[in-house]
Amino acid sequence: MAETIKDLEVIQTDTKTYKVVVTENGAVVDISGHILFFTVKAKLTDADTAALISKTVTCPHNAASEAGIGYITLSSTDTNIASSNYTYDIKYQNSTGLRKTIISGEYQVNTTVTKRLI
Repeated sequence: MAETIKDLEVIQTDTKTYKVVVTENGAVVDISGHILFFTVKAKLTDADTAALISKTVTCPHNAASEAGIGYITLSSTDTNIASSNYTYDIKYQNSTGLRKTIISGEYQVNTTVTKRLI
């Protein structure tokens, strides 16, 4: 499972779902019951408790998870942070406790134009 560097962006207050595919040596990994962590920080050295966005997802027992596919959904509350460039990663933990960073990079939050809600 090699780490991928990939920059992401979101517009403030938008709901956003990221699809993650977990592989090992080119083969998909059944991630049923495994955990995905998504963390966004202002600085790489910030403590996890200071994260601007922190999501923990337990992958369900379904066909997508069996195919190595997991989803991390951010709510409009999660993405309601100041417009800026941050750092993020997605970490995977299997049932034996093995933890690997699978994706990391810059996380850009852009200002929303529409502020009103229905």
